Amino acid sequence: ESALHYSSDITRTIPVSGKFSARQKEIYTIVLNAEEKAIEAVKPGVEFRNVHNLAYKILASGLKDLGLMKGNIEEAVGAGAVTLFFQCGVGHMIGLDTHDMEDIGEDYVGYTDTIKRNPEFGWRSLRLGRELEAGFVITVEPGIYFIPELIDRWKAEQKCVCCIVECGDSVPRPGEVPLLYRAI
Repeated sequence: ESALHYSSDITRTIPVSGKFSARQKEIYTIVLNAEEKAIEAVKPGVEFRNVHNLAYKILASGLKDLGLMKGNIEEAVGAGAVTLFFQCGVGHMIGLDTHDMEDIGEDYVGYTDTIKRNPEFGWRSLRLGRELEAGFVITVEPGIYFIPELIDRWKAEQKCVCCIVECGDSVPRPGEVPLLYRAI
């Protein structure tokens, strides 16, 4: 929280041993790629739920390349299979609270009369789905989570450690470079 009482939200994954194993590095690279592509997609007029869907597809594709998912990526995303590894939304608004309007108004702030929250697992946790506007301050935080209980439940129902990279930034106005990229 800043002196002006505004919050931010950043996350990094660091290997406990100090160095990624080959598999950890592969997973981290998938998550980082999803984050970078999602950040590139953040522009005024873009529906944030489409940014979420883009991250889903990139994560699913990477997991398929590692042999952790099978089949057609579009079908896997449509069926919610990637939710086994990524249960939360790709980001949210930031303001006076880290998860701005959490539990008291997300449906009013993050959605509109025409863009409603999707109740499906993996989508219902997406706090922001609406069209982005210049000046919105949001996070982009795809991740891959390995939760044994979910994997066991998924196997039992015969359905097809975590790594997160998260950044908070403002939606750039046309022609602007995102603040995050200006800082690097």
